[in-house]
Amino acid sequence: MVGLKDSSNSPKLTSQKLLHGHPSEQSQLIAQEGTCTSNSTQKGAAHVEPALTSTSETNEQWTKRIVNSLPAKPYYAEDGIIILNSDCREILPYLPTVDLVLTDPPYGVGVEYTQFDDTPDNVKRLVRDVVPICIQKAKRVALTCATRQITFYPPSDWILCWFNRAGAGMNPWGFTCWQPILVYGSDPYLENCMGSRPDFIEHSETSEKNGHPCPKPRKFWETLLLRCSVKESDTILDPFMGSGTTLVAAKNLGRRAIGIEIEEKYCEIAVQRLAQKVMDFSQ
Repeated sequence: MVGLKDSSNSPKLTSQKLLHGHPSEQSQLIAQEGTCTSNSTQKGAAHVEPALTSTSETNEQWTKRIVNSLPAKPYYAEDGIIILNSDCREILPYLPTVDLVLTDPPYGVGVEYTQFDDTPDNVKRLVRDVVPICIQKAKRVALTCATRQITFYPPSDWILCWFNRAGAGMNPWGFTCWQPILVYGSDPYLENCMGSRPDFIEHSETSEKNGHPCPKPRKFWETLLLRCSVKESDTILDPFMGSGTTLVAAKNLGRRAIGIEIEEKYCEIAVQRLAQKVMDFSQ
């Protein structure tokens, strides 16, 4: 999922875009009743009251309010979902706080994007520019970063594990059967006195072919969202939206969401996916 390109070639918002004044397979849940941690003991993502969520607002009212606060016209804004076709570095400073940033940044492994050169050095620069803002803007952040790229990122509060028994590629020690998920901020289950949950998700699923080179599997992404968000009133932000898997997951699970994506063709794919009704025959 890509939300911006290298700063050396970053386009500025044009005057036309500026406004005056963006059940699935679940992991086993093991609750330990009576376990609750204070927010004051947590480090990482800043604990701030979310300004984007109001339970008294309808989705239409929320969408209108957020759109009116943004520096760019949205590519899509409907029923609690907003897409911005822009460089996320130009949008993030204008956003109020959100409950969760859930995202899949570029990995620096040579994926062919139209507006981003996917090299390790470029990804390091993107991480430096974007991730600290996300940590400041959200109560918690969860991002997939690939195993070799962990050191590109600020130290996280913990590392969750996506375990794929079938394996996903090779490494110097054999089959790669896990991927790290960096998390910043407090565990929402512990924060809300809902008991402890495992720090891994076991899930095997093939991503759909939708025109994006590397979309995350929808059912896995929904499972991860539910691990990081316990309230339907939560607002989710994805600054590297890609083909919109985070937004589709948020919509399916009753959350509001904002996605930022620099490549217009992926914004269009996301809009098409949001228009589809998801049929789940697994039940």
